[in-house]
Amino acid sequence: MRIKFRSTFLGILLTFIAASVGLVAIVSYFNARFTADDLSRQLLEQTSARVDGQVQRLVAQAVDQGTLTRRLLAAGRLRPTDFPGLIAFWLEELRINPGLTSLFIGIEATGESTGVSRLQGKLSIWQSARDPRTGLYQQRDFWPEDYPTKPYAYDPDKPTPDTRSRPWYRAARETRRPVWTETYPFLGVAGATPTQGVTYATQIYEGDTLLGVLIADFDLKSITAFLRTLRLGNSGYAFVVERRKDGTDRIIAHPTSEGSDARAVALMSAHGDTFEVEGKRWIGAFRPLSGDHPPPWSIGMIIPEEDVLGRVDRSNHMSLLITIASFALAMFLGARVARQVARPLESLSKEMGAISELRLEPRPIAHSFVLEVDRVAVASEEMKTGLRSFQKYVPQDLVRLLMASHREAALGGERRRVTTFFSDIVGFTGISERMAPEAVVEHLREYLGALNGAILAGKGTVDKFIGDSIMAFWGAPAVNPRHALEACRAALTCQRELVRLNANWASAGKPEMHTRMGVNTGEVVVGNVGSDTRMNYTVIGDAVNLASRLEALNKYYGTKILLGEETRAEAAEALVLRPIDWVSVKGRAQPVAIYELLGLSGEVDPAVLELSARHGDALTRYRAQRWDEAIAGFDAVLRLQPADVPARLMRQRCEEYRAHPPGDGWDGVQHMATK
Repeated sequence: MRIKFRSTFLGILLTFIAASVGLVAIVSYFNARFTADDLSRQLLEQTSARVDGQVQRLVAQAVDQGTLTRRLLAAGRLRPTDFPGLIAFWLEELRINPGLTSLFIGIEATGESTGVSRLQGKLSIWQSARDPRTGLYQQRDFWPEDYPTKPYAYDPDKPTPDTRSRPWYRAARETRRPVWTETYPFLGVAGATPTQGVTYATQIYEGDTLLGVLIADFDLKSITAFLRTLRLGNSGYAFVVERRKDGTDRIIAHPTSEGSDARAVALMSAHGDTFEVEGKRWIGAFRPLSGDHPPPWSIGMIIPEEDVLGRVDRSNHMSLLITIASFALAMFLGARVARQVARPLESLSKEMGAISELRLEPRPIAHSFVLEVDRVAVASEEMKTGLRSFQKYVPQDLVRLLMASHREAALGGERRRVTTFFSDIVGFTGISERMAPEAVVEHLREYLGALNGAILAGKGTVDKFIGDSIMAFWGAPAVNPRHALEACRAALTCQRELVRLNANWASAGKPEMHTRMGVNTGEVVVGNVGSDTRMNYTVIGDAVNLASRLEALNKYYGTKILLGEETRAEAAEALVLRPIDWVSVKGRAQPVAIYELLGLSGEVDPAVLELSARHGDALTRYRAQRWDEAIAGFDAVLRLQPADVPARLMRQRCEEYRAHPPGDGWDGVQHMATK
């Protein structure tokens, strides 16, 4: 039983709207709460990212300065005991890195130290040296303009500690890698106000000998000031927590400098992301500091729950009122829409019937004021236009037959012996990086066009382009008894076409392209493969995979075209080949003999024939484990062609086996561990 659209539309519309009224209120409420909660978490994440970025800038300045000074020392541009040189360098670095508090060095051999510090916005130089009379360390402090002759602070009766006894120095010496200290008060000199800070210590070695430790400090004042600028809702905030060596957590930066803030302490001890303090609920989160080697700090964020959900209830009440009003309006519009939609739908139904019979004559579009219906009408006419164009590429009778049968093309195939071809451009990634994307596309168009034409002219079927690679096969769909020879001829034609293209590209200042190719023959499955919605006429089987592996082996052997044993067996009388090796490629246990395609019989120079013969003779002696004779044979090949990679590779392998014989069980097969 079929029901007309108008009555069906009205009945269904009103039923669903009535049912939706109750559901909308519930869904709207929970959706609003979810959205508000999600936005709060996004706000916390964004805030933590901003704090993380601010801290990372300070951390990076300290790490970069330690690394830079260490490299200058390693390069010999500065010496650890060249205090004046280090002071001059650090003064300039502190001027351009305002986040750093001090840079200094401690010497392992003497315990002396020197550095530059930022004291209340002004740079100060200090230097600790051992008194030769007393053996004690005395510290002198200078303003930059008075260094090193006129200290502004010096107390001969107040010795300073040996730098090597400082905790940060001992920690760096013990770990033998850069370390971060726990935060501690920077005491300063000459009345400077103590402030919390952290130290990054980097060791200096000469060989295995420790020369000293470099220090980069920064205080936490700028972090605290930055935290004051952040706003999370009406009264939320962020803070920074340090994990101490004893396993405890301590707040080291807070917008109000209140290290004992009850809300922050509650978040640190909470097991979830919501908690309650003094009858008020809060939302919070922690995020560890990012970076490669950061201090053990975490960023805490807190926001009142009422800042997030305070307006949810009012929003839900408004949504309910709007839903009720929409229901009343829908009842009125439903009848009107049903009438306006039904008329053009009837016309579209007739049009679709004509399209199913491939009657594609242009007709005036049955427009509707309903957007979706109008789009369907326009789309149907555009579909007819597309089908009329498609008829220019696909036989119309075939399409009519498929449509008349009311069946889709089916998956399936048959076993057939074919020859498969793979190609790949050498170093294409590097070529594409040196060219604009548009230029790469045009360059690749010329390349693929030339090779595609050579394959088609050679009676091959181009299966697909895989980026800059080509997959093709011979012997299907049309049967071709000479598929192996035709594939080899096409591969040689492709290489000749590439020589022509490279000459043109070189004269135009464009990069040349060189291609590796693999050709293999064997029994495969030929037919439609893919899914029920997308098919491809292709070949599948072990012989196809081996062709791909042969293409990749060209890189190892320094060749351009490699063939499998079965291809050689079918076409050897018409080809000039050089046996290369016996290999077992990855993913295939059965070994195979591989050959380099040098040309067609009667079309190559005598020198090429001699090279092939000598290489084959040397390879026979190699497999017989007659290493000295094989080396002599490969040397003869190299005298003919000094740059020959296969001969050089096999000669090296002979030398290795001569030094370390492979044993009686050796079968001469080279097992490839990679594709």
